[in-house]
Amino acid sequence: MSLDMNLDATMRAMNVLHGIADQLEAAWRTAGADVDWLTGALGKGPLGARFRAVYDPAHTAFQQHLQSVSPLPAALAAAGMDCVDVYATAEAHAVAELLQARFR
Repeated sequence: MSLDMNLDATMRAMNVLHGIADQLEAAWRTAGADVDWLTGALGKGPLGARFRAVYDPAHTAFQQHLQSVSPLPAALAAAGMDCVDVYATAEAHAVAELLQARFR
């Protein structure tokens, strides 16, 4: 069994993923600011207060979940880039060892 990695294609894919992660983070930051601003306008009357009693816990849970998952795409891209580097280093060491063994 062999494992071959197309280093250039994999690195390009990780760069694309990293770019998407940056765009996602920026979009969520903008959307989150809008939601926070709109949330501040809720609950001014009796009906709004009843709505806020249901909305606020869900909003808080969503924000916490978003904070926990939003860094994941960038972290996965970084891990992929590290894997490319590790693979390239291991391949270079293997080639060097084979060349040394061949010419002994």
